Amino acid sequence: MYDFDELTAFADVMTTGSLTRSAQTLGLAKSTLSRRISQLEARLNQPLLRRQANRLIPTEAGPVSYTHLRA
Repeated sequence: MYDFDELTAFADVMTTGSLTRSAQTLGLAKSTLSRRISQLEARLNQPLLRRQANRLIPTEAGPVSYTHLRA
């Protein structure tokens, strides 16, 4: 079973492309948001986002998971 908070965090980050903006939108600390996404990735046993410098880049699994989440 998936955690709704983890799915919401991932969906918002995919929409905004930014941890900072998503954290502000969701009213969370960036560390909490990052932890939720990491927990979802661990649950799926698949990285969804690659953290590179000050950017988040979806892995191949990121957009596929996002599409299924929105369906």
